[in-house]
Amino acid sequence: MPNLQIPGALCASLHPQYTGPDSPKQVLGTIIEAARKMVVGVVEAGVPAAKLPTSHDPGVNRNVSFPAAIMSVIDEHAYTANLTQSEAIRAYLYAAIARGDALAHRITEKDNMAAYTGALGLGFRQEQSLLFDCLIDTLGKHQVGLIEGATGIGKTLAMIAAASETISDGGRAVICTPTIQVLREFISTHDRLASEMPDLPGMRVVLGKPEYVSRELIEEALDEGAVAVDPVPIRKWLSDGAPPIGSDESLGCFYLASSLLAISPNFPAEGARLTDRTSSEDPGMQAYRSQFEREQGDEAREIVYCTHAMVAIDLRMVLQNSARSEAMAEARANSSETVRKLLAERDAFLDGDPDTRKINKRIFDALNEVDLMVGRVARDMDYGRLPPWQFLIIDEAHLFEPNVANVLSSSLSMMEYRGKVRKAVAAGYLPERALTSVNRALATLRGLSANGDIDLNNPNGGEEAPRNAAIKARIALADAAAAICSARRKADEPPAVADIRSDAQEIKRALDIVNTSAKINSCTLGYSPVREFPQLTYGRRSIERELRILWERALGVACVSATLYLRKLDRYSASYMSNLLRLPESRIREFPPIRPSWSLSPVTGLWVPEKRQIGDRYWLQPPSRRDMKTSDENISDEHSKRLHAQWTEEVADAIADINKTAVGGTLVLMTSYQSLHQVAHLLAGRIASLVQASTKTSLSQQLALFIDYAQAGRKPVWLALGGAWTGLDVNGANYDIKKPTEDNLITDLVIPRIPFGLNKSLTQLHRMSIQSAVPWDLLDAVMRFKQGIGRLVRREGLPNNRRIFVLDGRLNDPRFSNYLLPIRQVMDIYPTMAYPVRDIKRSSKTD
Repeated sequence: MPNLQIPGALCASLHPQYTGPDSPKQVLGTIIEAARKMVVGVVEAGVPAAKLPTSHDPGVNRNVSFPAAIMSVIDEHAYTANLTQSEAIRAYLYAAIARGDALAHRITEKDNMAAYTGALGLGFRQEQSLLFDCLIDTLGKHQVGLIEGATGIGKTLAMIAAASETISDGGRAVICTPTIQVLREFISTHDRLASEMPDLPGMRVVLGKPEYVSRELIEEALDEGAVAVDPVPIRKWLSDGAPPIGSDESLGCFYLASSLLAISPNFPAEGARLTDRTSSEDPGMQAYRSQFEREQGDEAREIVYCTHAMVAIDLRMVLQNSARSEAMAEARANSSETVRKLLAERDAFLDGDPDTRKINKRIFDALNEVDLMVGRVARDMDYGRLPPWQFLIIDEAHLFEPNVANVLSSSLSMMEYRGKVRKAVAAGYLPERALTSVNRALATLRGLSANGDIDLNNPNGGEEAPRNAAIKARIALADAAAAICSARRKADEPPAVADIRSDAQEIKRALDIVNTSAKINSCTLGYSPVREFPQLTYGRRSIERELRILWERALGVACVSATLYLRKLDRYSASYMSNLLRLPESRIREFPPIRPSWSLSPVTGLWVPEKRQIGDRYWLQPPSRRDMKTSDENISDEHSKRLHAQWTEEVADAIADINKTAVGGTLVLMTSYQSLHQVAHLLAGRIASLVQASTKTSLSQQLALFIDYAQAGRKPVWLALGGAWTGLDVNGANYDIKKPTEDNLITDLVIPRIPFGLNKSLTQLHRMSIQSAVPWDLLDAVMRFKQGIGRLVRREGLPNNRRIFVLDGRLNDPRFSNYLLPIRQVMDIYPTMAYPVRDIKRSSKTD
């Protein structure tokens, strides 16, 4: 009878009463039987065995029996992998652990969420209860926890319940989400709970500035005819005071971008959102500021709901107000004196002396202590935009760092800038030539938008930018600023003109960043999806200090997402995400990912290209950057074009082939507009219902068209990129498909190219420059890849007809075998097969 070795960590997660090998017999029996079923489950599902870790986690060893068919597979793996029978069994057990199968066998002694699920008429859910317990554990012990839970397990209710329990004796908990769309679900759930639970904490909704739109910018765009929309409903909405529309009614907020899009989906609202430079007289800005009005004695026990952006705005105000605080000034003075003495002491040693390193550490600690003090003081002082709070729950935490970084950088809408200049010229405060120069500059900037954002620090403007784009953009921006700076001041200039001059100085400061060698700053020219609103963005490449203050400010923090961990052989690790978020090591708490079996069972398999060599490349292997952008004289531009054309033709053929056998819609996640357009051209006429990303259609517009095709039973193919990798939720429950078994909106997912090099944020560039030994690009690609695969199963009970195709030929290239191991570890939780396979087996449920 073969031996089954069960790691101690698995034993503990399977039964709460496990205390070691000497645990009660009944407890051990339950654990052993659960582990045996886990092995049988992955073998029957065709999941490949995992690699064994170098060290064994001691737990429980027992001889167990397996069916003959299972033992046959185990013995075959033992033979091919040169393992003992016991080691082969353990390899399959680790594969089951990686897949998350332990959750289905976990013993739960008590349902701590019963009051909340009962209030909504819901039953017990093992995965939801476990998530709630992790949240309570983290917040109650004042730690910073990383909690990964699959989509559809009930995270919203669990987070509200945990926040409510944590502040049962008073105080505030903040729950923040990446977008207002996600926030609505929390607000709706809180309202439903409040109607059944009188003791539920109060609710406060605070939205960030980017969620609001500028009335002045909207009117200007309509007056110019710059956007192809019907102006009548928009003007009617504005004349009514821009009230909340549709799902925004529960928020009670005016001038929301989402309300504008509800009445005019094609309006480019991205370019009309509020910025730091929006006039204080703008009604949109006034609506934004009205939500911060405080009542006397406002110390209620409540949950504050806001976006990631609002937390960043709150943090920025904390930093600004603390800088003016007498207590902070004294603390900085003391720190400076300490540092001065330490520097003098260090100068007494020669470079490289061990004592020098110790002093350097003390200098760092002295400087760091001031930042930590800011966080601690802000916890109880009314320093920020939000009312004083103690606990923070971050939903979709994998998006938090870039969202905060975006808010903490400075930006200026060139469209808004031109609008201000126009009004000042009309009023006679600026000369006509100023408007002429600004108009000419804006026309130049718009003309450079064809390939997307431009890196102004890069002489070439970036890989996708037109030739000399950065130089042309710098000249245009300089002209736009000089037109105002050179205009003579008038004695009676109103504040609005002074604001324009301030904007011009902002442009000059941004260009100064470009012209200096300071590595902590960067400057980009970004564009909205329809390319009508150029926006200048500049700032620091690192927000480490701000994040450090934020974590110190919170008594307890829970970072929640469906994508936080990366697999490392026998376990999952959140080291990448904790490093990205700069979490304090002394407070980090990691929990095993919560992934129920139903989040994987609908997937019949994952296909990778069969190993087929074509010349010096493998079938479906995308061209490398060297192939496409090379200075090698032996590789011509024609050769590069031929490689790209050959690859896109192979991809198009594969997509058309997959679509033939797909039960429902197919989502294809691409990585560049260039490749996407070429594949779309090749599929024209072959796919009847083709949806493709473009600069003229937003993600929501593409989604709406895809849903229309899918609900008409037309098996659409959607060539998507950008936000589709991370923020797309195609859930039939949101489209009146009440039975999960009938939800076939997306049944097939195709990833033609592993998403390397897509993170071009200022903070990512900074990390790559100061920690070059860390494979940041690979880690980001793995996380993005994991998020992309997560687009397929979005609810419980889906039919067993989902398929994943990772058609990147580099998976077959021996040169990439070690480098792509983390990608393979993400894929290995599914049965993996070679594509093409003509007789793809399907479950009888879908026949």
